[in-house]
Amino acid sequence: MGDRVQVDQAALAGVAVAGIISISSAEGRYEPFDAVVGIVLGLLLVAFYRPKRPTSPPSSVFQSMAGAAVFGLVLCIVAAPMLDAYVAPLTHESSQAGSTRVSWMLFNLWFCLFVVGFDLLFFTLLRPAPSSG
Repeated sequence: MGDRVQVDQAALAGVAVAGIISISSAEGRYEPFDAVVGIVLGLLLVAFYRPKRPTSPPSSVFQSMAGAAVFGLVLCIVAAPMLDAYVAPLTHESSQAGSTRVSWMLFNLWFCLFVVGFDLLFFTLLRPAPSSG
């Protein structure tokens, strides 16, 4: 039998906290390096996060919600500099209206990613575990 890879279940929480700190500590416009932070967090998430098989339907709902929320957050961190540059080109000073517009666009993007991610994770977790035979 092959060895099972042990993954850190705290990876989801760690990436979520790092993403929130990354967003809340930045001042001003989104910078291209913010996308690098998002990519690194995404790679950590893909490398170390594996949801456990749920023991009940409610736990699969909550696991799917948490995973989808964090995946959406990481993808929004990656997309933020591009949306910011699209809404208010880098040659112009940022305005409050442009900043608010970028925030709403990121919220809408996150919500769409959350819904899609939830569906994917939820139905993946509901699938029966493969039997070894």
